Amino acid sequence: MKMKHIPVMAAEIISVFADAPKGVFIDATYGLGGHSKEVLKAYPNKFKIIGFERDQDIFEMALENKPNNVTLHNMSFSKVDEILSDIKTGPVSGALFDLGLNSVHIDDHERGFSYLNDGPLDLRFDQTGGRPAWEAISGLSEKEIQNILSDYGQEHRARGIAKEIYNEKPKTTKLRDQEVL
Repeated sequence: MKMKHIPVMAAEIISVFADAPKGVFIDATYGLGGHSKEVLKAYPNKFKIIGFERDQDIFEMALENKPNNVTLHNMSFSKVDEILSDIKTGPVSGALFDLGLNSVHIDDHERGFSYLNDGPLDLRFDQTGGRPAWEAISGLSEKEIQNILSDYGQEHRARGIAKEIYNEKPKTTKLRDQEVL
């Protein structure tokens, strides 16, 4: 699948790293490399970039257009310290953690992040691990679903939504004809 991704706030990110010393730049959420490519374009000889991308599919797409001075690792950014100690890079000059949702996940209806097109209710950033959302919620009680919606989603209508989810046990993102509470 060929995806076009436009990095958000590229100019602001470039300006943040203007005063950073020459050296290693960590892109902890590399995605398709949009931010790293913009940083390299702005500062062509300033950084050696080490990127981390957890999602296997996005990682493979990123490898197709990876600049020469970028090293990519297919793993979570939680392993940054292990990789840096293994390759003995020296001090890090800058790091970027873009903790938002990648538009690739929304655009691919098989990921289940959007209800615009029907697809499996998956919601995993990396489909090689864990369980899809429909499976994870299928064994939960109504109260557990309510707590998740309330605690993590800060949803004020958690009780009504939890009841609908519990009763319906959705497996896809397809919306029903009637409105959910």
